[in-house]
Amino acid sequence: MEFKTDRVRDEYAEVLAGRRGRLLLPVILLADALSQKIAGKPALLTMIFRTAEEQAAMNRILGTPGARSVHEFWRGFDVRITCYTADQQRELCRRVNAVFVYGGKFKTFAVHNAGTASHLHGQVPDAVAWGRSM
Repeated sequence: MEFKTDRVRDEYAEVLAGRRGRLLLPVILLADALSQKIAGKPALLTMIFRTAEEQAAMNRILGTPGARSVHEFWRGFDVRITCYTADQQRELCRRVNAVFVYGGKFKTFAVHNAGTASHLHGQVPDAVAWGRSM
């Protein structure tokens, strides 16, 4: 696994240690393992956590006041997309989603553009909701 910044590396260490975003860990590890198998390269994590202030700044840019993100709650992560072909992107998403089912209309892993740039976005529901759906 690779990291865009030291901050993302530090956030991953929090997830790995079980102090934050525990439900993210198996999804991140699977995405990385599949990246290596399908594309021959580790996943590059570009984001895990976003502060409320960072979300508010993004909302101002996008014109979406009050919008919330799973990143604010340690329930989302992003992977750089430009190192994969379109076929590899589809295969990564298909295989991650075959193992981890988010539920409802949402996917656990998908190509996503929140107005900044396309990326692979992983997310997990909150533990209580996920427990009810199992």
